[in-house]
Amino acid sequence: MVLAMLRNKTKNLILLVITILTHYNCSNTPKHCDIDNLTANKLLGIWTHDTNENATFEIRKDSIYYPDHNGTYKYNLVDDSIKIKFDDFVSVGKIHFVGDTLVIQHTTGTDTFWHFKN
Repeated sequence: MVLAMLRNKTKNLILLVITILTHYNCSNTPKHCDIDNLTANKLLGIWTHDTNENATFEIRKDSIYYPDHNGTYKYNLVDDSIKIKFDDFVSVGKIHFVGDTLVIQHTTGTDTFWHFKN
């Protein structure tokens, strides 16, 4: 009887620790718990493409704004990828940084972006 009570208390303690750790790890990033907070925060801001002297898009905490289309779209960060939900399709690309340069690799090619400076 005492042994069964100890097993239940141990099991409950383990479940509590797992719950706390999961909540803590996933609450530190704005979009998804698989991407680290530093990368998520580094994505925020206005970006320009190498062929464009104007802003290409602005990544906000909850959406991406494209000024040329005057459109705002939701996105998700999962592992090392960004998934942008446009009106008629979903774009998925792997993201990484080379210094302050944002690189997005799609199935159709690679795009490079720099923080836009006025």
